[in-house]
Amino acid sequence: MIHSARLARSVHSCKLVAMPRQSPSSPSNPAAACAALVALAALALSTGAGGLTTLASAGDAPSGAGATGISVVAPQNGAFFAVTRVGVAVDAPASVTRVVIARGSAREALARRVDPRSFFCGSIDLEPGPNLLRVLAYEGEEVSSQRAIWVYCEPDRIQAAKTPEGFQALAFHRAENEGRCAPCHAFTYEAGAAQAPPPMPPSKPGAERLRGRAADAIPGPCRTCHAGVLEGAFVHGPAGLGFCRACHPDGTSPRFATPEPVARLCYGCHEHLREGMSRDPYQHGPTAAGRCTLCHSPHASPHLFQTRKHIFDLCTTCHAEKADGRHVIYAFSDPRATHPMRGRKELLRKDRELVCSGCHNPHYSTSQKLWRYPAARRDQLCQYCHRK
Repeated sequence: MIHSARLARSVHSCKLVAMPRQSPSSPSNPAAACAALVALAALALSTGAGGLTTLASAGDAPSGAGATGISVVAPQNGAFFAVTRVGVAVDAPASVTRVVIARGSAREALARRVDPRSFFCGSIDLEPGPNLLRVLAYEGEEVSSQRAIWVYCEPDRIQAAKTPEGFQALAFHRAENEGRCAPCHAFTYEAGAAQAPPPMPPSKPGAERLRGRAADAIPGPCRTCHAGVLEGAFVHGPAGLGFCRACHPDGTSPRFATPEPVARLCYGCHEHLREGMSRDPYQHGPTAAGRCTLCHSPHASPHLFQTRKHIFDLCTTCHAEKADGRHVIYAFSDPRATHPMRGRKELLRKDRELVCSGCHNPHYSTSQKLWRYPAARRDQLCQYCHRK
């Protein structure tokens, strides 16, 4: 039995965005039901898409005296991104001395790459939802031309989620794009073979599999453009070692695409999770749907286990009814008190902060409420920590 009913209630109770209250269909396939619910949760994390067709279609109109002289190679107008930092490439005449890309008050100067007709390259952070990007080309201190581009960002979009109207996912790694950038960039894993190989990871689940996959142990040239995905204190092993090929094989369409659902890829190293999913009768909705990256960043994160947010904030994104921190008990004598949900150490795993995953397994369990430890009743679960 898959733990999907709670996910449905959590999605409907989400306060992040106004959505019509609908009863999700109940397909006979439980995994399909969970996939549909997870898709609904992903949509709830983004802003509404109403009116975005107009924004995207009108965004690319050039302005300024020399607007026809610059060409924005990337990002393309109307593009949809599942990452928050995207690369920017602008083709400009030799008379352009610098190019800046702006999103609201955020401004990033692009670096000149090629003469005499210049390519300016860099990157900029996006906010979830629609983003208006302005590309400003300067000759000296004067803006000689500019372009406006609308793009849409929904971090970790899952396949079942609907792309906002007026936007589409545009894979960069197409022959025409790679051809324009080839004077400076290599687009094969073999191009990284000359680099010094990184040290192998310490002994831990999955490390031996990486050691044994020599074809994947090639640093590759990816970090030239994608270094931003590694920003965070906790880095996924293959990404940190530069083994991009382990998860992004060449020869796919689009090129370097990961499979859907992504769990098929994750289980290649995290076999213990696949075993637990097969063994235990109750499963967390995103896990059952194979959407590991809904909760985990596949590259890096500021948070333990590469979660996309602090665990309490991540869980209450869907389980919004728990966001006030009042959970489990309201105390027998003091109605203001409740069980702590963050900010304290666990009593059993003393190196961990006490958060939702201290009592609940975020993947699978023998309990319908996904309790971490075997228990038939709630008081039995409490006794693991409270032995009085």
